[in-house]
Amino acid sequence: MSVLDHLLALLLIVVVPVSGYVSYTRLVRRARAGYTPDVTRLYTGTMIWQWLLFIVALFVWAYADRSWAALGFGTEIDTNTLIGALLAAAAIVFVVVQIRGLSRAMSADAATCSEQLGDVALLMPKTDRELAHFYGLSLTAGVVEETLWRGYIIWYFGQFMPIWAAAALS
Repeated sequence: MSVLDHLLALLLIVVVPVSGYVSYTRLVRRARAGYTPDVTRLYTGTMIWQWLLFIVALFVWAYADRSWAALGFGTEIDTNTLIGALLAAAAIVFVVVQIRGLSRAMSADAATCSEQLGDVALLMPKTDRELAHFYGLSLTAGVVEETLWRGYIIWYFGQFMPIWAAAALS
């Protein structure tokens, strides 16, 4: 393991979550003061930062000449892979059906849902354009976050503890 690994882990474990928390609380505070956030811009900015982190992590991984399979990129397809793919496909179908149902909800139902979401409703898409960007953000989360937090961070923690503990901690 190199200094780059430790710096990347510090960035992913400490800097990104703290920065996200600070940005979110600032957004909520501004919204309560009357500011309406441009969620398309927020989605785009988040996607850019996440893909940049992804590229940095891949660079660190390639520079160390590690196996891509250890990061979660393997070509071996076994029963567990197929089960995981089927479960992921089922989850995607479920989410798409839920989103479509929510978008067809009556305005009273939507207002109730918005109330239940609280401040998180600030980040929900309200137009077709915002929804398109939200899908991009969802794809980004599926690829980038899984690679960084379920791939890299589990591998990183696995250097210091049993893999089950690394997975639980990640």
